[in-house]
Amino acid sequence: MTRDNAKPPKADSLTESIPLLDHGYLKYITHMGDDLLPLEAARMSTGNPTGTDPAKDAATRDYLWRHAHATPFEMAVLQVEVQCPLFVRSEWHRHRTQSYNEASGRYMEMPDIQYLPEFERLQPQSMTNKQGSEGDLDPAVRDEILRRMNAEQREVRANYEWYLEQGLAREVARINMPLSQYTRFRAQANLRNWMHFLNLRMASNAQHEIRLYANAVAEIIRTIWPETWAVFEEHTLMAASFSKTERSVLTDLLERAFVGLTPEEREARIAEIAGDRLSKGRLREFVAKLD
Repeated sequence: MTRDNAKPPKADSLTESIPLLDHGYLKYITHMGDDLLPLEAARMSTGNPTGTDPAKDAATRDYLWRHAHATPFEMAVLQVEVQCPLFVRSEWHRHRTQSYNEASGRYMEMPDIQYLPEFERLQPQSMTNKQGSEGDLDPAVRDEILRRMNAEQREVRANYEWYLEQGLAREVARINMPLSQYTRFRAQANLRNWMHFLNLRMASNAQHEIRLYANAVAEIIRTIWPETWAVFEEHTLMAASFSKTERSVLTDLLERAFVGLTPEEREARIAEIAGDRLSKGRLREFVAKLD
């Protein structure tokens, strides 16, 4: 079996550390597997070779992902190191399919770094999204917000250091630390679950700060598994799904657009519009979805 056309990049070809926010970063640690590894796992049931026919490998990879035969993608693994504010950590750790190990404020003094948002990040509460922000605040108000945030962070830090100087145990001294406090952890997951993480955290309605970290993870995955990234982007990240009712409405719209055409004529018209963007197999699937 040859892997000459699908070798994973060496570790030193990946960005050593991607700076994020004011004091954060995301760093590649290690990974297992390349774009062929999930295919080898999938073909355990058939015994077909992998790595000898790039066109067949690409077609199989696309078929597996678009038909939700996703377990083969669990064979590949990525581990990263993250430094981020505590509130980003809390959102990140909601993904319980990942494994985590985090720096502990019980064993070590917490680092003197807190997240202070950029001026433009200070926005009003969104009127249409209960958990989002949009619009602009008066520049003078933004300046005062930043001044107060910085003052609060400095006061809490000064008190924390005073508690330690008095001999208070680290596990108690830390309890008033703000959500802006930076922490550091390592996260590991298989490729399937990383892509689930990215589909949620790269979305436009995800919080700005974690979206930056998700974009950094995406760059690493795109580098190591470019062919797998392509099918994820095609069928998940840049795709859309329809509810039963939405599909019914869409079907009615198409029926009106193709009024008077036989099913064969309609399929020919769709094929003409699609051009070379869909293979014959995917064209049949697309027409079946519309029916």
